[in-house]
Parts: sequence; structure tokens; C-alpha cells
Amino acid sequence: MQRLKKASFKEHSDPVMQAYMKENPSEEVYLNDVYQVAVRRGLKTKIGSVTHLSIKRLDKKAQMDWRHLQYIKNELVGEENEGCELFPAESRLVDGANQFHLWVFEDQSIRFPFGFNARLVTDVKIIGETQRKFHPQRIPHDLEENNQAMRDMYEKLSQNKKSD
Repeated sequence: MQRLKKASFKEHSDPVMQAYMKENPSEEVYLNDVYQVAVRRGLKTKIGSVTHLSIKRLDKKAQMDWRHLQYIKNELVGEENEGCELFPAESRLVDGANQFHLWVFEDQSIRFPFGFNARLVTDVKIIGETQRKFHPQRIPHDLEENNQAMRDMYEKLSQNKKSD
């Protein structure tokens, strides 16, 4: 997946999107080889301002890759900003296209009161997982350290099982 590039309405091939971008000049639109992302910044909430990322595949397919969503969030808002995809009450449901919506806090100090409290990024296959290798240009800085920790943990568990 290529990095996102800010697009003007003239660069967009969809005439409906061209018209939308002309009428909403404060919104940003980004494109790459796989996705189109419409960005609305500075939306006020009771907790703090959020950026809304409306993400859809250019091929209109419904599949979404979690890592791609993370890359998009990192590129357009920030690596240390937390965001989420909301599964709303039926009374607030919006479902008119194969689009995905992320709501990302603009203040990096705001954290959700749920989620993991530590980082663990690995591509080691130990117990039948199907995690794939990272793209060569997006390898996490701590990948090898985490991979070794996973291998060590598995080895320790295997030794404990043998001694039982």
C-alpha cells in the first residue's frame, strides 16, 4: 500500500466526489493505490476534539485490512493518537456504502478507558496464528525484540509442559 496523497477535486475520477469536494472545501481527501479517505478535523466532543476518517476502498470491496487502518490513522492524525471504529446503537446506524469510519482524538494524551496497556507487535507464528510478515517499508522498530520475547515465552511454556 502506497502512502496517502492529498487530492484535489480535479484529481478525483468520481464526478459525485468531485462535486462533494467543491461544496466542502474544508474537508480533506486523500488517495493512494487502495483507498480514498475523507477527513474532517476539529469535531468537538465532551472529551475532546476528534478527527473523523471516512475510509473506502477504490475497488468498492467490503474487505478492510486492520494494519491498513492503523497506517491511515498514523499518517493522517498521528502515531500516538487513539481512535476507534464505532459499532453504534441501531438508532444511530449509518450504513449506505462499504465505508469504514474511524474517530481519532486529536489530543495525544487522551486514552480510552479500555484496550491494552502494553505494546506487543510480532509476526512469529507459534500456536497456529495466521499473522503475515510486515511490508518491508513498515517494519515496526521493536519487531525483532518482540519476536524474540514470543519465542522465549513459547520455549518456557514448552519446557514447563514437558516437566508436568
